[in-house]
Amino acid sequence: MKNNYIYQWKQARFLAIILMYKASESLSLVSTGALYFKVMMEILRLFSITKKCSKCGQELPLECFEKEVRGKYGVRGDCRKCRSVTQKKYHEREDIKEKYRQYELSPKTQEHRKNYRSSKEYKDHLREYHKEYIKREESISYEQSEHRKQLKRIHTKNYYKTEKGKFNIIKAVNRRQRIFDKTKNDLTFEQWESIKKAFDYRCAYCGEKFDKLEKDHIIPISKGGQHIADNIVPACRFCNSKKRAKLLPSKNHKIDLFSGLFVQGRL
Repeated sequence: MKNNYIYQWKQARFLAIILMYKASESLSLVSTGALYFKVMMEILRLFSITKKCSKCGQELPLECFEKEVRGKYGVRGDCRKCRSVTQKKYHEREDIKEKYRQYELSPKTQEHRKNYRSSKEYKDHLREYHKEYIKREESISYEQSEHRKQLKRIHTKNYYKTEKGKFNIIKAVNRRQRIFDKTKNDLTFEQWESIKKAFDYRCAYCGEKFDKLEKDHIIPISKGGQHIADNIVPACRFCNSKKRAKLLPSKNHKIDLFSGLFVQGRL
């Protein structure tokens, strides 16, 4: 059986070399090499050649191995699954983590990253990436879009349960509290209830009625606004999140600040 495999391997190489010789006149050296490997792998698939993994000992087809020019049949000795496990164990080692940490924090790396991000090459690459991203997003269906949003919500929920997520929440709350401490803050519970009553317990942006409304600053705290009754309107969670730190959600949106009544417009 082993001699039969060797014969098939030599025969595949012979056929691939003949095909590459005919194609080399119109291809560069790199393209010819890549095409040679691809043709050789296709020929080997026709022969249904398998290889034994050096880690798990299973007989697997050549598609289950990564490419390696110097390896037998042009592939690595261990299969993709075993190699993935080996790499994961390697990157979990404390000395390797420390090595990567030192590399990321080194002045040379920081300087190189700063220069690259300010270069024209990086900006052009980013611009092209955003164009491709928009085309890709427009091509997906509504069901796919909703599925991805659902996955993102699950991922975000799981992230904020981790230690890093909890730390970032505490960090954001403390940062916002520091900003609040520097501004005027005299909004009382009675004032907040009267504001909600003036808006008929509706969102100031979408006009829908909600049992639970959030305090939204017309002039955001980050842009110099104050936490006082004249700068607060009720908003639902969706509108408040979408408004973020904008002064107004859109040009068509109007709020009568003197009477405190919803006029018109949506986000």
